[in-house]
Amino acid sequence: MKADGTEQRSVHGGVEENRRPASFQKPGDTLHIYYLEGVPQTPLHPGPDFIGNRQENDSAFLFFGKPAPTLVDQLVRSQGNLFLIWHTILCKPKKPR
Repeated sequence: MKADGTEQRSVHGGVEENRRPASFQKPGDTLHIYYLEGVPQTPLHPGPDFIGNRQENDSAFLFFGKPAPTLVDQLVRSQGNLFLIWHTILCKPKKPR
């Protein structure tokens, strides 16, 4: 475990994932995914709704349990190598009544 509370593991194919241990994750009804061109150069400290991130080659995906536009904007602005490509929301399907 790293100092910021995340675990890092490498997956074959040059993919790295940083995620909080399962005890820190708070899955909800929505998942907010931010796709960045570029890879963050500093450890991420994005707040309590951060679930994890995945890095593939020269891009990164940030996963949050709630919208995090301000945090993502601050990260992009603080590093000249990052660009926000898109943000999407995945919703848990409602159970039929």
